[in-house]
Amino acid sequence: EEDAALEDAFQSVQQSIVGTFGEALRDRESRVRARSPFGALPGWALNSVIVKAGEDLRQEQLAMQMVEFAASAFAEDNLNLRLRPYRITCTGGNAGLVEVVRGTRSIDQLKKRFKGATGRAPTLLEVYVASFGPPYSPTFGLAQREFARSLAAYSAISFVFAVKDRHYAKLLIDRFGRLVHIDYGFMLGGHPGAVMWETAPFKMSADYVELLGGTQSPAFAEFAELLVEAIFSLKRRTSEIVALLAMGMGRSQGSAVRDVAARLSVIRTRQDVMRLLTTSMDSRRDRQFDYYKLCTNGIFP
Repeated sequence: EEDAALEDAFQSVQQSIVGTFGEALRDRESRVRARSPFGALPGWALNSVIVKAGEDLRQEQLAMQMVEFAASAFAEDNLNLRLRPYRITCTGGNAGLVEVVRGTRSIDQLKKRFKGATGRAPTLLEVYVASFGPPYSPTFGLAQREFARSLAAYSAISFVFAVKDRHYAKLLIDRFGRLVHIDYGFMLGGHPGAVMWETAPFKMSADYVELLGGTQSPAFAEFAELLVEAIFSLKRRTSEIVALLAMGMGRSQGSAVRDVAARLSVIRTRQDVMRLLTTSMDSRRDRQFDYYKLCTNGIFP
């Protein structure tokens, strides 16, 4: 229902949104259902999945349980935050199904789509202007607000569960401007490669700050306040989070579970969260990691 209302709110820029993110989900479902011999059956639904083999998806499944727990906690506390859990089904020790987050594009894909003739990667702000309209338009303001609300939620998740490997191929934007994180293969102390590049509490690139209008803007102020509320919402549920992680990871990973409790225990005031934000903003180590991924994998920073 909420997405349907947003589709209506973005009606004036539907052409550019479809050009960037593809056909609207309700339009695609209607088109496929009309052609399906089973379309008249109750419970008919259109879903896309990735079939994975040779990969243990149990940690990914645990991560999604934590995202779902956080989403429920935020809803209980009446926080205006955005998370997009997706379904994961383990069919064996090294195989399973992963739901495709439809109506999204990775930031890497978006930057490559809108790069100029010189090959320069556009900023995220330029991508939003091309997709949602100029910065003074209501549609851009709505997309910016949705981005701020989702960024605050995922920043809290990233801090609490130490989610790493946050490059722009694993960070998606949906057709309403919301940020979505995927692929939680490195978390709770794990990191890609031999070097621990990402030492900031969470990713807060210069791209993000610019899109929010700078540190003095109303959108940035809303983001910062929501970040505080999100982290304290999870802090109030520390015992539940620790119990869920302990059941999901077992005794062998006890130190990782204790680290989660320790991260939450040091957050006592709003200023503590603001220090996390200051440390994360345009982190030099994150910039080095992004450059490394550009050189090794061609992923735009």
